[in-house]
Amino acid sequence: TVSGKIVDQVEAGSILGEMALIDASPRSATATAATDARVAAVDRKRFTYLVQEHPTFALQVMELMAGRLRRANATGA
Repeated sequence: TVSGKIVDQVEAGSILGEMALIDASPRSATATAATDARVAAVDRKRFTYLVQEHPTFALQVMELMAGRLRRANATGA
């Protein structure tokens, strides 16, 4: 959420918080689990490793971010 407004919902197996790993800035939104959830924390070191060892992972993260940005632009969020 941003200012109490839901801006996106993620499904099981998805990624969130990726922007903070890329630019080290504070989070731009708040993540709240709607149900019980199991999450895996990935720090910047692990994220960098994943990107280096699995270039398609980097593309998946970029596609995810582009989709979120396009949806935010379309809704004026």
